[in-house]
Amino acid sequence: MTKRSARTSILVILSFALMPLVPVMGKPGIAPPQPKQKLLVGVMVGPPWSMKDDDGEWTGITVDLWREIAPILNVDYEFKQFDLEGSQKAVQSGSVDLGATGLAITSDREARFDFTDPYFVFNQTVAINSDQKPSIIQVLQGTIFSWSFLSLLFVLVGITLLGGFILWLFERKGDSEHYASKDAKSLAKALFWSTMVLAGRDFPKSIGWSASAPKTFPGRLFAIAWMLVGIMIISLFTASAASLFTSKQLQMMVNSPDDLHHVRVGTVVGAAAEEILKHRNIQYATYGTPLDLVKALAEHHIDAAVYGGPTLSYYAKLFKNKIIVLSFSLRQDFSAIPVPNGSPLRKPINRAILQVLESKRWHRTVSNYVGND
Repeated sequence: MTKRSARTSILVILSFALMPLVPVMGKPGIAPPQPKQKLLVGVMVGPPWSMKDDDGEWTGITVDLWREIAPILNVDYEFKQFDLEGSQKAVQSGSVDLGATGLAITSDREARFDFTDPYFVFNQTVAINSDQKPSIIQVLQGTIFSWSFLSLLFVLVGITLLGGFILWLFERKGDSEHYASKDAKSLAKALFWSTMVLAGRDFPKSIGWSASAPKTFPGRLFAIAWMLVGIMIISLFTASAASLFTSKQLQMMVNSPDDLHHVRVGTVVGAAAEEILKHRNIQYATYGTPLDLVKALAEHHIDAAVYGGPTLSYYAKLFKNKIIVLSFSLRQDFSAIPVPNGSPLRKPINRAILQVLESKRWHRTVSNYVGND
């Protein structure tokens, strides 16, 4: 064998030996397998979005959503627990890759970090104690300054003025020394007389005026009729005012958003509800977690808790109806997954969210936590 043929044989043998490596190393577009990317996901105890079960495993609407998204993105992950404010700071600083905490989109948060597309719509609501009753001062304030009571008062004043004016018209044609003159003083005396008749009694003479009887025949006939009218009007006014007072006693302390100005209000520090309360100029106290907030309400440290409706409804069931979630809404919000500004995960997560929301399994998941409403 010549040297050339020997060299050729060696090259052939090497080519066969290296042939299994060609598809991996030589074919364009195919890379060797890479390990899964591992993400750090911020969570907090905030039912029904994220919470721990009896075995210490994280569950909840947002946590279960992420568990559906992770396989679609082909990523691995681990959870890291924070409180509400801490979870937002972690996302803002990039200490975590995303949050699974049921965070509502607000203008303040949008300025600090990015959000994915929303996956849930909910209301910011108010919860109160089920045994909550207003004090006597609150009842009086609610009655006296109510539009119903003021309307009654305006009607009574109007009728009184009308009666005094009619008497003055009758009496000014006679020779009464009290009402015959056409000046403002005689008209004022006639209005004072109308007030005395409707009240059914004379005011003390120490006030400087006294009700004088009419002198003309039409004036006296009107006086008799006005006494009968006065009995009916005062009876109606008393009954209506008593009904308003009783209804206020039976009502809860908070029946509308405006009532929050007159009671002790609480919310969770860093919650979207803080923005609502500040905008409405409502004084409030803050608590570290939703559970702390609800405990403060149940123990009567505050009169009303303002927070997300699903969370308050969850704790209302947990506290066995010791608290009531009111029907009115302060604002409608949208839950989304927070990610650091400019995160490359945002678009892939958005596509995965749409895929999950279209599945029947997702609707069953939500129903398990918040019912069919």
